[in-house]
Amino acid sequence: MALLARILALLVVTVATVAIKVVPLDMAMDSFDDQYRGCGPAMTKTLPALYKFEFQKNPLFAKTWVKAEAEWRKRGSHVSPLASLGQAVAVMTYTMKYLYKEFNAAVHVAGEDVYLCPLHGAVGKGKACSSGGMSVGRPGPGGARDIE
Repeated sequence: MALLARILALLVVTVATVAIKVVPLDMAMDSFDDQYRGCGPAMTKTLPALYKFEFQKNPLFAKTWVKAEAEWRKRGSHVSPLASLGQAVAVMTYTMKYLYKEFNAAVHVAGEDVYLCPLHGAVGKGKACSSGGMSVGRPGPGGARDIE
């Protein structure tokens, strides 16, 4: 019996070793800057306008947000570690099956995936831009999309 257990353990280790794909961790040239440096208050003030804009431009984001908010209100938490309902819904939006693949791909290259900014901002506790400002690629509700 001990021999069988050893053989099975060896087989599992062999299969696990073969199944692992090594991917180099490097920064994409146009990647979203996730080095958060003190822009929480500015992002917190900007998020409502960004959400409105993004809900109009990205129907998948809007539908997923509505589903996530309904689910959060249904499940909820009276003692959430997150600072706001918006952050809780953003985390739930990200973890739902509808959007996370698109969001993860957008993190590598922000470009036209502008919903990345408000979602990433809320998930990142309202600190989605670096101290030098951030540009996400296309104009927003009041003109430029640079966030200081």
